[in-house]
Amino acid sequence: MKTSAGNFTLQSLILQLKEIREHNKNVLKQLRKEAQHPDIAPLIKALQGVPGVAFITAMYLYTEIIDMKRFATITILSVLSAWFLQRKLSDENVYSTASRSDKIHFLRTMMIEAAWTAVREDPAMTLKFKELTKRMNSQNAIIRIAKKLVKRIRHVWLKQEEYVYALVA
Repeated sequence: MKTSAGNFTLQSLILQLKEIREHNKNVLKQLRKEAQHPDIAPLIKALQGVPGVAFITAMYLYTEIIDMKRFATITILSVLSAWFLQRKLSDENVYSTASRSDKIHFLRTMMIEAAWTAVREDPAMTLKFKELTKRMNSQNAIIRIAKKLVKRIRHVWLKQEEYVYALVA
């Protein structure tokens, strides 16, 4: 039986895919183990109570932010911006410049996806989304909802309280 170059390439790709899946399975297993640590387990559980925030999103938020208290205000947190301030230190001066960040872009994407879930699950978010779409397109409205969701995530994180559905704020 002859094996063509195309079949060899396809078999190689399938093998790579299987290896990637196995790697991802091992990474997820390790993440679940780390999430059981007493210092972060309550936080991860609380974050998962936010609509649209499942285990992976909660862990990603935790690993990117670590300590929410270092963000004095939601404006500083502003993870929904595709740009972030990259600090450069020089002697006594601190210079801040805008810089593109794939991590922040990924986090922004996660929050927008979570916002779509929040709009479906939380009546207050649904109401706000409908109100916003009267004056703007749905893409811009969902970004506003994502910003609101980040504020609520910050509250859940800092207060270690459960997410409150249907809270109009």
